[in-house]
Amino acid sequence: MLWRMLAGPEIATILGAVLVPVLTAVLGAVGILLRDRSKTGRRKLQMEDAGRRVALANEWWQARQSVPSSPETLQADASRVLTWLDTAAEAFGGQQAASTDLRPESLGRRLVLAYPFRRWTARLVRVGFYVDLGLMLIMLLTSMQVMVTGDAGPGRTMQDRVVWGLISAFLLGLVALGLRLWAVTIEEVAARRAAAVTA
Repeated sequence: MLWRMLAGPEIATILGAVLVPVLTAVLGAVGILLRDRSKTGRRKLQMEDAGRRVALANEWWQARQSVPSSPETLQADASRVLTWLDTAAEAFGGQQAASTDLRPESLGRRLVLAYPFRRWTARLVRVGFYVDLGLMLIMLLTSMQVMVTGDAGPGRTMQDRVVWGLISAFLLGLVALGLRLWAVTIEEVAARRAAAVTA
């Protein structure tokens, strides 16, 4: 019975049932990797900028000392250089804090939001994310059951039931991606606000 189902358009239906959750997971993983890469790039640029500031302050101070001037002028210039160095150190310290604040969780845990959230709104959205994933799984399993048993219920054809189940699962997958993004965004905005308050 199963070999007859795998011939023709049913193979596309089975592939669709398998590809929907896989595609959802892959899109989420790609989003996580791109976000991590962009954060790393920004951090690297800011660190290079802080290094350039320190080098400029050092070269400027050496050039300034080589020119004869009064002790008061040298004192004012020294305070200016210290201000530049403090600015560079703050940028460096902020990046150190940001790099230690990155979550060390595995990609899988981050993909399914299986790490602690600080904000209750992010936790609530995560519950919606899990409910949505559960509904998507139910739709996929129902479609697979209809394909295996061939029983679509009264007044429905097997293909209609399977196709609508897969379309529903795909749409629920898109909603899950949106909910995941929303929960992560809520948490990141809260973390940025907390960092701004402590700074």
